Amino acid sequence: MLAADTRATAGATVADKNCAKLHNMAPNIYCAGAGTAADCDHVTEMIKRQLELHRMNTRTESRVQMAATRLIEHVFRYGGNIGTYLIIGGVDCRGPQLMEVTADGNSFASPYLTLGSGSLAAMGVLDA
Repeated sequence: MLAADTRATAGATVADKNCAKLHNMAPNIYCAGAGTAADCDHVTEMIKRQLELHRMNTRTESRVQMAATRLIEHVFRYGGNIGTYLIIGGVDCRGPQLMEVTADGNSFASPYLTLGSGSLAAMGVLDA
């Protein structure tokens, strides 16, 4: 399950109260974004198109690891200058998966993940 709030902040100011932070990347893959809203929107839309082209060419469903790898390669190329932090979740032939990709290209998988300004409070609830 992926969840996100709808508040986009600019420091201590709420810039947008209705920001979409959940992105559909493939029929079986979604991601939740934190960081710069425009970067999250642009990067996820670009990877969504790449996954769609791959599905059309191979006639197979997208894999969560492939989506994560493409995101990792893209953000690593920019050396952390793209302010996007993403949690990718989906179900493919390997079963349900959850991965985090940071702005510098690091990634890891875990049974549950949190990101963003409320991540510490959310992690406390999930740990309990």
